[in-house]
Amino acid sequence: MNTTTTRSSARLLKKYQAAAQITSTTQNKKRPAPTPSINATSKPSSQKRRKVNHDEAEGLTIPKVSLTPRPDARVRGRRGQLKHMTEMPMDVLYEIFQSLEPIDLLHLSWANKSLHSIIMGESARYLWEDAFQALYSSEHAPPSCPSDLNLAQYTKLLFDKRCMECNSPHGSHVVWPHRLRVCGNCLEGDLFTVLTAPHRYWQTIPMMRTFVHGRYQTYVLASEFSEVRAKTDSLSSDTTEWKEYLRQRGEWMTARRQDEWKFAQWQREQKRDRKTELEEVRIKRRNEIVVRLGDLGWKEELDHLNNHQLWTLPGVRIAKPLTDKAWEALCPELIDHLEAVKVLRLEREKQTRIVRRCESLSKKISAWAKQQSRYDTMPKTLDVALGEPFNSYILSGSDSEPTFITDSDKFGKALGHFAEEWNESRNQFLASLLPKSVRGAGKASAKGKGRADISTKALELATTFFQCSSCVEPISYPRVLAHECLRQPCTSGNRRDSDPETLQALSITYFPRPWMCDCEDLTFDQEASEIARAIVQVCGENPDELTAERMDEMDCRLECTRCSEPKKGRWVMKWRMAVLHELEKHCSPSDEFPLASPRRGKKRVKQPADDRRWCLVTDADDLTWVRSREEGNAGAKPYITCKQCRNNVASNLQNMQMHWNNFHCYPEGENGHTFYHQIPGIVAPEKFPIPEENELRAMFESPLDHSIKSTHVNVRIPIRKQAEDVKME
Repeated sequence: MNTTTTRSSARLLKKYQAAAQITSTTQNKKRPAPTPSINATSKPSSQKRRKVNHDEAEGLTIPKVSLTPRPDARVRGRRGQLKHMTEMPMDVLYEIFQSLEPIDLLHLSWANKSLHSIIMGESARYLWEDAFQALYSSEHAPPSCPSDLNLAQYTKLLFDKRCMECNSPHGSHVVWPHRLRVCGNCLEGDLFTVLTAPHRYWQTIPMMRTFVHGRYQTYVLASEFSEVRAKTDSLSSDTTEWKEYLRQRGEWMTARRQDEWKFAQWQREQKRDRKTELEEVRIKRRNEIVVRLGDLGWKEELDHLNNHQLWTLPGVRIAKPLTDKAWEALCPELIDHLEAVKVLRLEREKQTRIVRRCESLSKKISAWAKQQSRYDTMPKTLDVALGEPFNSYILSGSDSEPTFITDSDKFGKALGHFAEEWNESRNQFLASLLPKSVRGAGKASAKGKGRADISTKALELATTFFQCSSCVEPISYPRVLAHECLRQPCTSGNRRDSDPETLQALSITYFPRPWMCDCEDLTFDQEASEIARAIVQVCGENPDELTAERMDEMDCRLECTRCSEPKKGRWVMKWRMAVLHELEKHCSPSDEFPLASPRRGKKRVKQPADDRRWCLVTDADDLTWVRSREEGNAGAKPYITCKQCRNNVASNLQNMQMHWNNFHCYPEGENGHTFYHQIPGIVAPEKFPIPEENELRAMFESPLDHSIKSTHVNVRIPIRKQAEDVKME
């Protein structure tokens, strides 16, 4: 193939441009000639007279059309750099081309017609052969060029990623038997057909099974599939013609699929090498970014970042070398990102420090509270954490610990002083909820305020009851100090607008909320107080002076005259249960109890005409009957709490002894573990003897927050001694 190169000089180009300019200024306004390409091989066409429209005939000004052709917007980089390349001597050009790879030769042949005629000429065959010879001698060599392709076509099949059908840059699927590279959209289009039963045609049609658009499918060329199916449908499977057709198709497929597995292996190696190359570029770019940020003073902050966080920095994952221009554009974004990361890190360290100090404080508080008389009334972790000097210690950014934390004696004194003030503030708040007629002297300016002038003696009266917004039972004092509704977990979901700002910083812990932050849910239970006043009067005592403790010591029994029935018997109960019974069964809105709540109880009994609703049980036989039935009822035996481990135990001697044998009969181990009998291979030391009953009971205490129904029971006693068996609830 003889190649003749036609060159365009700069002198000829200037001549064309001058002629076009002169033509555009003539009076007849002939059509301007377009500027020819630098690689044009023919003379410009002769000028023709153009049509004159109506506006031009009237002398209107028509905007000039630019003679410079618009560059292709899809072409990136510099344009026109190769237009004078063909003016170099041919031996110099061939010397340059010999150092290029096949894909470079292919791209260079697409630059212009002159380069295409040089590179694709017969005299340039040795350039392709030398380039492929170097490629075959590389570490990952592709299979040999098929006989039905030339080297340029084979280069396009191997390296060019564009689809041969739609020119899409995503041509990642290669059909080797057909020497075709296509994209996923073309596979799903009309060019290919999806086979649902590929086993029927595996001997006659080349197939490709690949992953396209989220699923694996088998594709064949649509035109070839239609031809083969028409041929197979027209032939019988027993004829000689059919066998000959299968033989010919088999030989053709064997020839076309030769080296297909080698190409697939080479393609996988190319992808792996490319991935490794890009990863090396990214690593080099990341290291260079880290060095430059360290020079700007961010080395200490970068040391806190792990490998994953370094890769999340802006611009690190880009697989391009870092240039000075790219660094100038990327530096502000990196600094903003590191400033945000630093703020998050300091906040995370602050939260970790707060949680660690709260856990340490919780252990110290628990050890101190076990030595006090009433564990339930002692302040908990967040109660103490909100007070001084503990709040300053927990929220401080210093890593050093003050002496009142490290010294156990000073810690006990500081916590004891805080507990006294804290309990007094709680009593003052509860006293401020009482009506003025109940609390006596002293005035409170607002709810919970002015507590220093309020007397707290009224809290101990038997007629003092409080009501929680979440509970039905009336709550007496001091049970209200340990009520579980005021000890909800401190989470971000149950925050209140009235919470102090310091509590928001402590909300990341799992400890219960402070008592003083949830006590706003408490109100004075007026109807329960009025019922208790009437019951105390039935017992012959003064409701303005009798305390709840004294009422419990009296251990009297009351009978509800409205619930007595001849067949079922009489209802007898303790005084606390009588208050709850009145609220649930008989208390309805009236002039006497206008605050009766409909949420208390499901049943309402019509009030009798007389005022004699309760009577005191004084008969000795009836009292003996009732108390014997109460002792035999399991509901009247609440649990008790161990003072050492705070575990709940049923209130009988057998369960207390069992708890001692399981938890406290061995001396404390090296790590505080006492379950020697549960650790295989460890010889348990000698057991401590079981204490006496009185000493053992002293190790337990009854929790304050006991439900009335869990400690009291209603007893049915017969109206006559010969009545039927006792029925209990």
